[in-house]
Amino acid sequence: MSVKYTIRNLVSLKYFPFALLLFPAFYLLNLQNQFSGILSLTSLGLHYLVWTAALLGVYGLVNRWLKKPKAAIVAVIFGTLVYFYAFPLAVLFRNTKYLQLLNSFTWLVLAWLILTSLLLLAMKKSKTDWQKAWFWLQTTCLLLLAYEAFLMVSQHYKKRNENFDAVYRPSKPAFKPVLREDKPNIYFLLYDGFTSSSVLSSQFGYSLKWLEDSLQQQGFQVSQHSNSNYLLSPVSLAATFNMGYLPMYKTGNNLEKLILLNGLKNLNNNHLFRFLHQQQYRIVNLSIFSIDSSKTPLSSSYPGSSDADLIQMKTLSNTKLPGSLKQLFRTQKEKFFDKKIFNILENLQTTESGLQEVLDDKKQKPYFVYIHEIIPHHPYVFDRSGKQYKIAITNPANPDAYVQQLEYTSKLLLKRVQLIRQKDPSAVVIVQGDHGYRHFPAGTDESAPFGILNAVCFPGRNTKPFYDSVSSVNTFRILLNEYFGQQLPMLKDSLFELKQFQHQLQLSH
Repeated sequence: MSVKYTIRNLVSLKYFPFALLLFPAFYLLNLQNQFSGILSLTSLGLHYLVWTAALLGVYGLVNRWLKKPKAAIVAVIFGTLVYFYAFPLAVLFRNTKYLQLLNSFTWLVLAWLILTSLLLLAMKKSKTDWQKAWFWLQTTCLLLLAYEAFLMVSQHYKKRNENFDAVYRPSKPAFKPVLREDKPNIYFLLYDGFTSSSVLSSQFGYSLKWLEDSLQQQGFQVSQHSNSNYLLSPVSLAATFNMGYLPMYKTGNNLEKLILLNGLKNLNNNHLFRFLHQQQYRIVNLSIFSIDSSKTPLSSSYPGSSDADLIQMKTLSNTKLPGSLKQLFRTQKEKFFDKKIFNILENLQTTESGLQEVLDDKKQKPYFVYIHEIIPHHPYVFDRSGKQYKIAITNPANPDAYVQQLEYTSKLLLKRVQLIRQKDPSAVVIVQGDHGYRHFPAGTDESAPFGILNAVCFPGRNTKPFYDSVSSVNTFRILLNEYFGQQLPMLKDSLFELKQFQHQLQLSH
């Protein structure tokens, strides 16, 4: 009898839970507007169908027990808020006095379950169907949805003649049509936060000459005064792989938007990979980013660049609750760094085995191998000998810990380079940092954080265009000119700070 009651109420227009259709629609439109309309309608529609089906299923169970359709709608919306807004809620409580404990997702979910249970009990005992609460909830959802729909239509009207490449991506280089037969394998080894020898010498009093000498013995040309163009990894790599500067006028105030629109989405379908695909290269991605169809086997602290990643970024789906009780009393920051340290160790092993697999592969198809290690970037896990600290140093502004981890990273880097040169002597090898050490005290030369390690091995080719102060935006312009008959001009070496890219330092060669 109760099942029939629930079904009858569900199909009745009087009791149909419209709010459960409105709420996920509002949520998705709000995301679409935040991300400037870059999410595909297919991804939005798929998530909408899955989420509404789940909400209606939960509603059916709750209403079967309460036998109060409108109260059940209120309970379901309240109870599922913790799923949709897990990260914003955690940040809210972190910044709220006496509620910092709820910054832990474990405690947050537990507290929310308790509150939802109390709400359900109050509804069960209530003699009414919570008509006023239902009315205001449904009205609020409808108004919010209408507002987001208006913004989306307005945004679409303003940008109806724009697309992502035109607005956010650097201009496509003027490639000459060419299909070469003698295509070398290309290894791009990137080490996160690896600064230049000139900065190490001037700011840390540390000499990297031993590494430079070893690389030169392996056939490398090493730049001592090279720079990245940006100080944030996704944005820096986006400029490197697109071989151009990101449009300044479209950069927003929001750091999240900076990472997503100017960084991660620009890594997808970038100009370099498009060119290499046309040259029939196989892209091997051993980095902390998933790029297009080149999914990475490594772990990453970034949300990813697919539409599904962006849609679920703020939800409970993007986190894991700890598996043991002792984790309940650890802060979210401690858990974050524990996970990051585990990822560093796991990624080192995964990269090693992935590279070995490529080197052992006898296929004729040329490779572009992109390796992105998170070290020497903090947290500082290793001392200079490679011994792991009992307790990792999580404070990024620790020059001694940074230099020690950088020294160990240099040994790993050199070992990897020697392996590649031995197994694939005709291959192009590029070793680079995406940015330097970013935690100098106030008053330090403002260009210091941009200094990066930058070394290239072009067997049998001219490396003169690889000048000493070259910045990473020109790395692959030089490569394509030397190996693929291109005539791409060198761009002016400019450095941009993070906030809106407004503070620009000009360094011209």
